[in-house]
Amino acid sequence: MKVLIVDDEFAMLLAMKRMLSNMEGVNLVGSFRDAAEALDFVRGSNVDLAILDIMIAGDNGLELARNLRSIRAELDIVFTTSHAEFALNAYDVYPLDYMVKPISRIRLAQTITRAMNKRSISSDESIEGWAGNHAANEDESISNTSYVVEAPALVALLTSREREVLQGIAAGSTNEEIAEQLQISLSTVKVHVRHIFSKLEVHNRVSAVARAHDLAVIGSGSNPIIRREKSPNKKSDSELS
Repeated sequence: MKVLIVDDEFAMLLAMKRMLSNMEGVNLVGSFRDAAEALDFVRGSNVDLAILDIMIAGDNGLELARNLRSIRAELDIVFTTSHAEFALNAYDVYPLDYMVKPISRIRLAQTITRAMNKRSISSDESIEGWAGNHAANEDESISNTSYVVEAPALVALLTSREREVLQGIAAGSTNEEIAEQLQISLSTVKVHVRHIFSKLEVHNRVSAVARAHDLAVIGSGSNPIIRREKSPNKKSDSELS
């Protein structure tokens, strides 16, 4: 897999280069601190995955992502940032993942695993061997024939807080209700919901709950979603807003 990194922080760029350079199946084809240089490179080179600092040059990461997609529509994009709140504006470009700094080797390996499994793997590459060396969960199993991420790999991507938010979604709670129950801000809940959707590879709450039950992320029951009684004056939030 051909990977490109763009980050205007030299220390972060160096750390990412070091982690990626030791990962099997990863070919680091370019690393840049400038968005314009990255665009020029992609115009003339094949790239499978771009890891972008969303705040490069102030707030240019999103614009860079859109421009990269205009050149290569099939390009997978992963955003990195020091501030989780910026994820709210990142999902109009449908990134593969969103990583909050500092980024561990295990977290990066999980994201690379997802990216590799979205693509056609050549016969001389062994994704099963790569996953065995770099995945966080020792029980993670990836089929050599189907190249589909198995349940343990997806489950491992969810943080404890994301599981709590997912439990709230399964209970039929609105974002506002989940924020109140967990004593966190509404914007933080929205970020977690987007991360859950991305990691479970779904696009709505019903699918997220169904997928979570299939993977045994949350408890099973006769009714996966338990609707709560709503006050007549209380308006339900949208699935993502």
